[in-house]
Amino acid sequence: MNKHMKTPLTLGGLLIRRAKEMPDKPAFWFHSFPDAGPSRCLGLSYGELYRQAAGIGSRLRKTLEQGDRALILCPPGLDYISAFFACQLAGVTAVPAYPPRNAKHMARLEAILADAGTTTVLCLAVQKRQLEEWAHASKELSFCQVDKIASECAGDWKPLAGNPKAIAFLQYTSGTTGSPKGVMVTHRQVVTNLALMDEYFGFRTRVPHRTIEIMCGWVPPYHDMGLVGTILLPLYSGMASHLMTPASFIQKPGRWLKLMSKEKVTITTAPNFAWQLCCNSVSDEEIAALDLTPLRHAVNGAEPIRYETLKDFCIKFGPCGFNPEHFRLVYGMAETVLVNTGQSVEMHPGTPHWQRGVLDSGSFSGKRFAARTRLNLSENMGKEARKIVSCGKVYSSHQLVLAEPETHERIMDGQPGEIWISGPCVASGYWNKPELTEEVFRARLAGDDSGRTWLRTGDLGTLIDGELYVLGRIKEMVIVRGQNHYAVDLEITANDSSPLLGHDRTIAFGVEDEGGEQLVLVHELNRSALRRFDPNALARAMRRAVLEAHEIDVATVVFIRPATLPRTTSGKLQRTKARQQFKDGMLTQVARWEAAGDVSVLSEPGVIRRLGGLDPSTEIPSGAAVGEQLSDVPGMDEARAFWCLEADGQVQLRVAVARGAEAPSRIGDAQEGNGRMRFGLFFFGSDDPETGEESGYDLLLKAADIADDAGLEAVWTPERHFGQFGGHYPSP
Repeated sequence: MNKHMKTPLTLGGLLIRRAKEMPDKPAFWFHSFPDAGPSRCLGLSYGELYRQAAGIGSRLRKTLEQGDRALILCPPGLDYISAFFACQLAGVTAVPAYPPRNAKHMARLEAILADAGTTTVLCLAVQKRQLEEWAHASKELSFCQVDKIASECAGDWKPLAGNPKAIAFLQYTSGTTGSPKGVMVTHRQVVTNLALMDEYFGFRTRVPHRTIEIMCGWVPPYHDMGLVGTILLPLYSGMASHLMTPASFIQKPGRWLKLMSKEKVTITTAPNFAWQLCCNSVSDEEIAALDLTPLRHAVNGAEPIRYETLKDFCIKFGPCGFNPEHFRLVYGMAETVLVNTGQSVEMHPGTPHWQRGVLDSGSFSGKRFAARTRLNLSENMGKEARKIVSCGKVYSSHQLVLAEPETHERIMDGQPGEIWISGPCVASGYWNKPELTEEVFRARLAGDDSGRTWLRTGDLGTLIDGELYVLGRIKEMVIVRGQNHYAVDLEITANDSSPLLGHDRTIAFGVEDEGGEQLVLVHELNRSALRRFDPNALARAMRRAVLEAHEIDVATVVFIRPATLPRTTSGKLQRTKARQQFKDGMLTQVARWEAAGDVSVLSEPGVIRRLGGLDPSTEIPSGAAVGEQLSDVPGMDEARAFWCLEADGQVQLRVAVARGAEAPSRIGDAQEGNGRMRFGLFFFGSDDPETGEESGYDLLLKAADIADDAGLEAVWTPERHFGQFGGHYPSP
């Protein structure tokens, strides 16, 4: 049974206490799944964890002072946990970070090292050489190879006396909308949050010896849900925690459920996409071998929670014992340690609370911060409405209000506004960013002279009957014709328009053009869809669904390669980054559909062959290759080629040519008007009757009509020596 502390402790003090009270009790188990052979499992008791952490901590104290920072780059596993607690015992501020897989990731790490003001890196021996090769930091890095330090190294070394007000760790977060920032989390703040979660899950009131709590998780330890939820909470509550790597889960989601079934796990935590992935990937045969009856706390948070995901999971895994009442929906962020609102075990017993929702598209879209009439909770919603599930009530000793983001006026319950939070779990601010800290962590409500400050979460939400409903991110609103649309709504509607699209693979954002903001959808194809999809048909389905549900037209749909959609390390969609990649032309584009012409531009050779009905052995010239070959033609300034899937299903190669300033004014029978127009059209076709194409001269006449409509004064066609590109007739 958990013994609770009357006063806040440090994390190091908490480990010392567990090691003294229950040295032989298992603390953490780490499960690995090799490509060949059976799974493996290694464990640490509280006593073993303390000795390993103390050995590493004694080494850190030889080079670091109390309050110095150290970057942890160990891969997920027991060494990572030992390294983290070594920092706590040594009085060093831990900086959990994503271990790089290649040199491209080093830029972010070096930015964190520079911001945190440290050159100390905790890693494994196998990582050291590669990190040294990749590193480009101006200062030489100091590596502490934690797996080479024996637990006996601590000797007679004594951990430092902890200070609850000291910073325990810097939680660097890229989030979904901005650059990485280090959230300063003190010992008092994190231990307070752990105590509130312990109370929320009912661990404090459980009957001794009647229930043994067991945690299971795969969320990485450099993410707040992984660190606080699956490592620190088990330590605080005195439960064993079974862990695996994120890769092990993603490769086979059934491993997570199988491990929970085998170990009789009572609590687990994961973002919404993980629960959906299980619905999509776990077979009926796997389900038949599962027993999820012991699972009493299925925590869902860290990203928008979908009602449909909860319903699908309950239907699919109900036969193996999962109880719908045991979903625990929470809201929080690194800036508040982890969790701030939730549905406790005492709320509405016997009724799955998440089955209640509000109609977002009809009640909130286009009315942001405008109306002041309270909205009622809708129990029965139409099929087209997105059901926004409740994330419960704010934790005790905390306050939550809604505010107008620009005027800071308080907004009444039932209307959408920015979520502001105040309380002891709000972090101290952003490391080395005083101005941003003042703006985000020290906000004040207009007209409030009490001196109370609030954390601005940047999230939109509403309060109904004291319960929080999260609508989306402020910076991820899409505003078209003066109407506000939540990106997540548009994404869900687009995703659901075709079974080929899957879940959580679409990002929506707005881009400015001369006519105002236009809606762009970027969709990540899965491997199966890449082999079968028709970009025109899919784009039209997405456009139609979004138009019908939200009355907003889609201007562009970009289909990209599998596993390339921008995400945070915890799997959240990075809409701002995707928007920038779109603007910079850096998306891994397979096809791009434009509503203006109802035409898809194709970039993937395999897709071009399939849609064009070409022999797989045919060598398809890329647009870049065509442009490069044409660039040698005298007088050309630039030539761009595109393979296009036309509205009628035909695949064509189009080329646009920009004339150079030195080009002769007369080409064939077409003449420029005083050198003012330096742009022409280049069309390719075939005279081969077996292709079913129009004749070259019919195509030329069409090109002339298009040029006339566009105000162009030159139409170019290929010479015979461009026959491989369809040029079977001379230029006029």
